[in-house]
Parts: sequence; C-alpha cells; structure tokens
Amino acid sequence: MYRSGPLQLRGELHDADLERYARHVYDRKMSKTFVPRPLRSPARIMGFVVGAAATLSLVFSLVPAEPPLAQLVSSLLVAVWILIAVLLFLLGIMLVWTPRLMAKQPGILVEREIVVDEEGFRSRSAQLDVLHPWSSILELDEIDTHYFVFVGPSVAHIVPKRFFASPEASRSFGEALRAGMAGASASAEPSAR
Repeated sequence: MYRSGPLQLRGELHDADLERYARHVYDRKMSKTFVPRPLRSPARIMGFVVGAAATLSLVFSLVPAEPPLAQLVSSLLVAVWILIAVLLFLLGIMLVWTPRLMAKQPGILVEREIVVDEEGFRSRSAQLDVLHPWSSILELDEIDTHYFVFVGPSVAHIVPKRFFASPEASRSFGEALRAGMAGASASAEPSAR
C-alpha cells in the first residue's frame, strides 16, 4: 500500500526519450520470441539470414538434383528471403518511425508534471491530465536512464531519470511506485477463507 506523501516532479520529454522507449518496447517484444539475444537487432538478423541463405544455396548447388527440384528449392529460398526482408523492414519502421510519430502528437514533447500519491500515478501537462489508479498500472520497468510505467501491453508513461534532483530521489520514486502497485495487487487478491 502506498503510504508516503505525494511525490512531484517536472520535466520535458525529448526525442531521445521517445527513441529509448521504442527500443525498450522492441526489446520487450523480442524477449518473448524464440530469437536468441545476440540476434535481436535487425542488422544482426539480416546478417544471419544472408549467411544462412548463402550456405543453403551452396549446399543445394553441390547436391545433385533434378532440375525441377533445384528450381523449387531456389524459389523457396528466394520467397523466404523476401519474407524476412519485409519483416525486417517493418521492424526498422517501428524503431525509426514510432518515435517520430509520437513526437508529432500534441502533448508528448511538452513540459509535464508527474505526481505519485495515494490515488495513483498522474501525468499532467497543459494539454492533458491523466490519472492512472494503482490497479491500472500493469508494470514498472526501470533501466539506467528511464522509468517506463506501463498502463497497456505497449503503452507506457516515460519518466526520464534526469527529471530527478538526485539518484536518491529517483530511487524513492521507484520504491513509491512499486509500493503503490503492490498495495493495489494485494487489495485485489481475494481473501482466503
């Protein structure tokens, strides 16, 4: 349960914050896939696919086969290559264009006030005032430079750590959010009888 007094901070998001958010969401989604960690960047995936396609092409060129079978294998390799290239292009669009599109939305790159109190998490700007009760906060991700307060699977409030006056203030903010979320989940659990 949240028991501290209200915490308030002010700051303005920058393009770099949006880019970091897009990268973080991309990493979260990739971590839930079968893709091994060393291959999670689009450039590495492309290099792996090119190497695999070249190896398969070499292997199939050395194996004697009837021309229709060789043609079929070649066509399948080309189709797979095109499909992977399209998917990587779409991933690139997500990483590059998501921050740019977010920056064009009114109320994103403006000064905002963030308040954490017994009601929940509030983000307030000249354009928008949003209160998320503790029960609606799904997850808190903390990285070295930011907090991401997730209120949907891919929707989060971005709180850069540069908004805080000190590392201690940043830590107390994270602790307050975790305490509020824990209190909400504890009160939502049915009591055992």
